[in-house]
Amino acid sequence: MRNEGKLWFSELFKLLENNKNYPKYQFERRADIFINHFLKDILKEKFCDDFNVIVPEFPLLYVANSHRCSNMDYLAISKSKQKIIIIELKTDGGSLTDYQVSNYKKVKENSLEWWKGVTDKIIARAARGTFKRKFEFLLSAISENNQVITPSIFEVLFIAPDDSESYIKSKDVGFHFISFEKEWAKIKTKLIQAEQE
Repeated sequence: MRNEGKLWFSELFKLLENNKNYPKYQFERRADIFINHFLKDILKEKFCDDFNVIVPEFPLLYVANSHRCSNMDYLAISKSKQKIIIIELKTDGGSLTDYQVSNYKKVKENSLEWWKGVTDKIIARAARGTFKRKFEFLLSAISENNQVITPSIFEVLFIAPDDSESYIKSKDVGFHFISFEKEWAKIKTKLIQAEQE
């Protein structure tokens, strides 16, 4: 093999970061699996709480009278079922738009109404229609004792490049921010060190 005798993760991260420089390369889609794997640890450090459910591509806003929707990158549910973290991942500060941020602000300001609306849609999709089994699986992830959970705390978190922090916080003082660069560096270090052991 070409990488025989070399550290596989080290080579992989070099390849990802080199390819990120190309205009059409979708780095965020490749980085996602690493962030997803370590997300419970990232959230515990940030919020001092345990999160035992992470749902990727959770519905954010549905188009009226339609099954079409925009999605957040992750929905995290705390072990107590009382707290939900709505998470947007950005690996390039230039890709964050006013429209996206305003959608998160709307959800945050009307969190209970939003949760009821989006979970009703999920219940309906789980009962019939296209992708029924996948929506059943999603419904089970957000339910306890066959009832959709009723959280009381909703937070919005952006994992984004450092140069996005002031922009994000200027839009809503309640938004949380984690540096993508710092978390990416930690993930690289953990995986490369584990490979050396």
